Amino acid sequence: MINEEFTAAVRGVLPADRIILNAPMREYTTFKIGGAADCLLFPDSAASVAAIIKLINKFSVPYIV
Repeated sequence: MINEEFTAAVRGVLPADRIILNAPMREYTTFKIGGAADCLLFPDSAASVAAIIKLINKFSVPYIV
């Protein structure tokens, strides 16, 4: 589970429309299966990816690319 500090920090990197909390993964997979992802992010640049990875490491958030 992600915490509020992490989501607040991510909001400083990405606009709100590129962050989905409790994202139903069935809407994003080929076979339309999967549970909810705590946080689904859509970075728009290499700099955004780098900043997000730094935040993931800082807050010890497990992730899948």
